[in-house]
Order: sequence, then C-alpha cells, then structure tokens
Amino acid sequence: FVFEGVVETIKELSKKYKVCIVSNCQGGYIELTMKALGIEKYITDFECPGYTDLPKGENCKLVMERNGFQSAIYVGDTQGDCDAASFAEIPFVFCEYGFGEVDRFDYSIKKFPELLELFKKINSTPLRFRGVVPKRAKNSSSLIACHSSADISRGSNKGLNASLR
Repeated sequence: FVFEGVVETIKELSKKYKVCIVSNCQGGYIELTMKALGIEKYITDFECPGYTDLPKGENCKLVMERNGFQSAIYVGDTQGDCDAASFAEIPFVFCEYGFGEVDRFDYSIKKFPELLELFKKINSTPLRFRGVVPKRAKNSSSLIACHSSADISRGSNKGLNASLR
C-alpha cells in the first residue's frame, strides 16, 4: 500500500528538486522499495543505518554534506523524525496523516501531494526553524526535504529528501 499521490508527487518534485531517501531501515530495503515503486530514476541519493550505523539525524546531515545541500526541510510523522530534524538543525514538516504524534513542528501537511504547494510557498519566503529564520536558509535556492517512516507507504520505514537544483 502506498499513500495516494506519493509516486506522482515524487516525480513532480524531481523536476525541480534532487530527491533523496533517508530511512531507519536495513541495507537493501531502500533499493527494493524504490524498484517496487518505480522511482529509482527520481531518487538522487539515499542513506540508512544499515549502511552507516548512524541515526536518522546524522544520516540527514551526511546526505546534505555528500550532495552539497545548504538548507533542508525534514518531512516525517513521528517524534523520532522531529528529533532528527532538530539534530540536523533543519525545519520539520509534520505529516498529520502518518502514524505518530510530535511535540513541535515548523510546517504540517494533511496529504503527501501538499508538499508541492508547501515547497512553492517556502521557496518564495525564508525557511522557518522553530519560528526563526536560520542563517543558512536566508537564501532558499537550495531546499531539501526528508520524508520518512509511514509517510510514503503504510507499514514501512522509508524516507525522502529533496533539494532544489
């Protein structure tokens, strides 16, 4: 089961953003999921503790560094996702349709396709992190979104990262 509009939204995001995956899964799982969804060509990079033995927040930083991303937005549905965004010092978009609850967020969406409009809005204004515009986000010409957990596919543990080209 894949949430409605996920594959189409990833395809659309990839036209303007580099899309990457960050997950809590074992090595090999991301590749199988990308193949099953037919999204391999839309994904620029991916990472998980199965390859790095690092938690999600550190893997977000690793993907950002590896790809030269300057700013980021983490999209997820659990407190762990929220904490990972805080660790990586990036704004957090809470997926209200997911499995978890969070104690804070910078933005929220009710459906995955809402990311398209949210990115348009965010790209036209400075990013907000806990109500403050972080230094590295003053120029939003580089935008990353990490998507995680059940946000893409119910009952799985996947992630999504997007950066403006």
